Amino acid sequence: MFDYKNSSTDEMINHIKASSSALITRMRTYHVKHNNPDIVKKIDSAREYVKLEKIQKRLKELENV
Repeated sequence: MFDYKNSSTDEMINHIKASSSALITRMRTYHVKHNNPDIVKKIDSAREYVKLEKIQKRLKELENV
């Protein structure tokens, strides 16, 4: 099982990339309900990073057309 509390930012990003969005949403909801704002912030930050990475990849693909 993934250690959300002790994971680094890079480990969290790789976990989010490899996991389903449903799982990440459930884990985020769990940590919101259990009052773990640091973990929620870490999940949100990693999700934003992954989104930005996807956008950058898409932009590079469009430039190569």
